[in-house]
Amino acid sequence: MPVDLTNQATRNRLFREDRAAGLPAVFTIGDSWFDYPVYPNIVDDLYFTGLFALCRREVSGAVLDDIAKQAAIPRDILKAGSDLLLVSGGGNDLVEKEWISHLFLPSDGTPTSDVDSLIDKQWWEPKLRFFYHWYSAVVNQCAPWGIRVVTHGYDYLIPSSTGLSLDIFYHSGPWVRPAMMAAGITDPLTQRRLARRLVDDFNGVFEALVREGHQLPDGRPAFHYIDCRGTLDDADWVNEMHPTKIGFEKVAARFVPVLGALLHPAILA
Repeated sequence: MPVDLTNQATRNRLFREDRAAGLPAVFTIGDSWFDYPVYPNIVDDLYFTGLFALCRREVSGAVLDDIAKQAAIPRDILKAGSDLLLVSGGGNDLVEKEWISHLFLPSDGTPTSDVDSLIDKQWWEPKLRFFYHWYSAVVNQCAPWGIRVVTHGYDYLIPSSTGLSLDIFYHSGPWVRPAMMAAGITDPLTQRRLARRLVDDFNGVFEALVREGHQLPDGRPAFHYIDCRGTLDDADWVNEMHPTKIGFEKVAARFVPVLGALLHPAILA
């Protein structure tokens, strides 16, 4: 019978077993890219590699403020025997319905490549600063204790009318396209260009953190960022926010060499 990676008790047991087998510990916090309940996600796919012992605390649907509560940083990370924190988060903050309903400026629906003119900068820029300060705070919490932080950006989402349905009781989304449509941004190509700009801006937060050159006490880099743009084809998205099973596998493949270089340099050099 396949192992149930959605069960927290099972996750805890697998972590203990993998640690006893000598695998290096990775402490994970985050949202649905690490805890997608429908099929295997990024961290599940990392487990399948057999290279890492994963101490998992992520919860699907979490916003960054909730993710910050998934672990007592750095205490829980050190207690797990890890010096690497893998973080996924920000997407739910971006698409929260009440917030994103204010992001786009009114449009008459005319197609345009000038998508900057469709974004309310006074609404968007504070959100980007929030992302920056949140991740910066995590790095600053971890670095003095010798804990490296690894995170990722998102690939270019496709605005669509498809949401997420887990069962007859739970339905969520779509998130981005309805907000665009409500603002009169109805041209599909303009919608995709606009979504691309948002994703680039989000990734820009991590690029700024990399440029700052945060270091551990021993001089090693304290922050590592995995750029996932260009990973997924259109068919690799099941809705606006989540890849398909194969899509998650493609994204996880971006993680393996980064984590491998940090934890298995002799194996994956």
